[in-house]
Amino acid sequence: MDFKKLASGIYERSKALILQPKDEWKNILEENVTMNLVVRNFLLPLLLLSTVASLLGRIIQKVNIGLDGNLLMADGLREFFGFLLSVYASTYLVNELVKSFGGAKNLRRSANLVIYSSAPSLIISMVTGLIPALYPLGVLGLYSFYIFYVGIPVLFEDIPEQKHIGFFITSVLLMILVFAFIRYFLTTFLMAFA
Repeated sequence: MDFKKLASGIYERSKALILQPKDEWKNILEENVTMNLVVRNFLLPLLLLSTVASLLGRIIQKVNIGLDGNLLMADGLREFFGFLLSVYASTYLVNELVKSFGGAKNLRRSANLVIYSSAPSLIISMVTGLIPALYPLGVLGLYSFYIFYVGIPVLFEDIPEQKHIGFFITSVLLMILVFAFIRYFLTTFLMAFA
């Protein structure tokens, strides 16, 4: 695997999604890439970097306090698998919602919408994880929701325009609930072993 090419692809895709989301969604629509490839070549590297940055930030922050390795590892596992499970669950929920709002279900497009729109959140969490003093900048991760919204009419052109906002709000609320539930479950489960 060519890591330089992978890193360059992630950088270019993230930059285009952030700066020109509508144009980039059109490019994504034209690609015929499976969900597994998007996860492997985009989501997992960003998620891994975000998790490692967060762990490094915690280690740096607690240098003089002492470290609890088990707690740190449990927290890293919770973050990584929590986000990954949330993305998968959200993808399937969004795919089911499409039909309810007049569109045709398409798992690949649902995955693209959920995964690629998470780029700003993951990038911001890398920065705030590594430098906890910048935590207030985490609010910039909300830009992910805008990218998600912009992607709806491009990826699901069969959803009537008057239903875009309803689809967006319902999807976002479900994704937040899924993330909160999975995070709570993993925190409870992993802390039992820490």
